[in-house]
Amino acid sequence: LRSLSQAGRHEECVSRGVQILCQLKFDIPLAPTPESVMKAMASTDGVASKFSADEMMNLCEKAIDDSVHRAIGIIDAFYCSCYVSSSPFLPLVCCAVIQFSLEHGICPESLAAFA
Repeated sequence: LRSLSQAGRHEECVSRGVQILCQLKFDIPLAPTPESVMKAMASTDGVASKFSADEMMNLCEKAIDDSVHRAIGIIDAFYCSCYVSSSPFLPLVCCAVIQFSLEHGICPESLAAFA
């Protein structure tokens, strides 16, 4: 994915990244709509609102499994392409990362989704 992004093939990078996330069982629609984006944002807000600021900070200190780092690393590899190509997948990917991170722990690679 990084090589596609660096080659300026952003749409292909996003498409492949989303396919990989679907294979990893992330809940991302293959054809984003404004409604699916709003639904993902509302769902993420519901999950995040269950955590205090201190609880979220504790998630940053939690020992994180290597598989979590790898999953978030895949997403990290195509954030930039989502942004550069103004992809409608960007908010969906960010919501998926936030929810995944709140469940499994916050790692440095997941921080861009919280920005």
